[in-house]
This record gives sequence, structure tokens and C-alpha cells, in this order.
Amino acid sequence: MSSPPSAKKVWGCSLTALLVVAALFAWAALDRTSWEEDFATEDGGIGKARFTCLEWRYWGHPHIISFGGGTISCAGTFHLDTHRCDWESKRDERVYSVQFRQQRWYAISLDRTHIPEDVVIRFYSGKDGEMLREIGPNEFPLKLAMINLWLTEEEMRVLTEFPAGDYWSRTSLLARTWWKVVSGQDIAEVPQEFIQKTIAQEFPGRASFLPPPVQNR
Repeated sequence: MSSPPSAKKVWGCSLTALLVVAALFAWAALDRTSWEEDFATEDGGIGKARFTCLEWRYWGHPHIISFGGGTISCAGTFHLDTHRCDWESKRDERVYSVQFRQQRWYAISLDRTHIPEDVVIRFYSGKDGEMLREIGPNEFPLKLAMINLWLTEEEMRVLTEFPAGDYWSRTSLLARTWWKVVSGQDIAEVPQEFIQKTIAQEFPGRASFLPPPVQNR
């Protein structure tokens, strides 16, 4: 006659079953994506950004029955030669500008958590080797507010020419970033006069508002 299983063995089997269930749930409910992007700093340095994003999977059809979706966390690591820093957020954010100057990192992100009603531009900074912390718009150097990540061909054209009277310039993320640094406000379209004044005062003689092109090492 066989002896009953020990409590330790039963507990081990139960724990294994729970771990399997948890792993299946994580696989079914969570979606983790990761990607890399190169960036060029305002002084011509070439760096690499590595991002990860953890989200709830979206199920169903948006016009019938659906559930899930939503960002759990976003994180990034920025490398420039021997320098690095980390960034993370519990919101649906995407970093679109990374700069490094005088042993400090600077980053700008677009908070898309409440799109389309409320889009927020956020600013971050930190010492080399540390985690970036969110700072106020007025703490961010305007001269470093240049987009160097996830640029489309149209955005590159606009930021290369950047005519102040052009609609795409006034609604560009760059113009809205400048406005947020100066005024602390998020708006959809920036006045033409503001762009002209900012260029004349802060960027005299600059032909393009893109950092130098990224060159393969």
C-alpha cells in the first residue's frame, strides 16, 4: 500500500502549478516591446537609446466589444561613449529628444496617456550614471530642445527648413516644445511671432534645427 504524499511534495506541486498559471497569464495578458534608436547630440556626438514598453494586450474590436490595452511602464537607457543614464515612467510616454552636456543628461518626452484630449510634453534631467528625474519646463535649456529621435521624412523636412509662417512649423513638436520651455503651457499651435523671436534670440544664424546627421561608426 502506497504512502500518502508528504506535505512538502504537495506544496511543491502546488507552487509549480501556480507559477505555470502565472506565466500563462503574463504571456496572454501582457505585451512587452523593445527597440533601439540612434541619436545625435547638439555638438555632434553619436549615441544609442534602448527602450522597453510593457502594456496590457488589447482584445476585441474598438466598435463592438473590446477590453485591455493601456501602458504599464516605459523605460529607456541612453549611451554616449562611456556615459549612460536611465529613464522610466509609469505613463504612456515616448522620449523624442536626448542630449548630454557637461556631465548631465537631458530628455524630453511626449505623454500620450490621455490622447487625444490632453497631450503633455515632459522634461527630464540627471547626472551622468543616474536615473533621470522630471524637471520643470523652465529648468530645461532651450538650446538643447532639439528633436533627435523618431523623426519621419516630413518632420525632418520641416525642422530643416522651419519657416516660421508655415502651418507645419507652427504645429510641429519642436515649436510646441519651445513654447512649453518658455511659457510652461501645452498648446497645439504656436504663434508665428514666437518662433521668429525664439530663433533670433536663441539660435541666430542656425539653418537647421536638427542635430548633425547620425553617421554609422
